[in-house]
Amino acid sequence: MDIGRNDPCRCGSGKKYKKCCLAKDEAAERESSAKKWAQALEQKKAQDQQAAEQQPGKSSVAPHPHGTPPVLKGGQRKFAPMSGSQVRIPPKTGGG
Repeated sequence: MDIGRNDPCRCGSGKKYKKCCLAKDEAAERESSAKKWAQALEQKKAQDQQAAEQQPGKSSVAPHPHGTPPVLKGGQRKFAPMSGSQVRIPPKTGGG
C-alpha cells in the first residue's frame, strides 16, 4: 500500500507522514539504492577484468567515437585545438 505525504503516519503517532517518518524512509531508500549501485559496479568491474584476462591483446579502453581530426597535406590538422583563452561564440541572429 502506498502512503501519501499528507496521510496519517503509519507508526501511529498521529502526525502527518511527511512530518514524522518520511525523512527516515527516504534515507533508508537512498542507502539501499547506493548499496545496489555499488554491488552492480563491483560486478561490472569483475566482468571487465575477466574479459580482459581472456583477451590479453585487446585494450579495455574504447576508442573516441569521433576519432582524430583528419590530417591535411603538410601534417596540419583540419581543426586546430583551441587554447584555454579562446572561446568561440556564435554570432547573434534575429531582432533584438
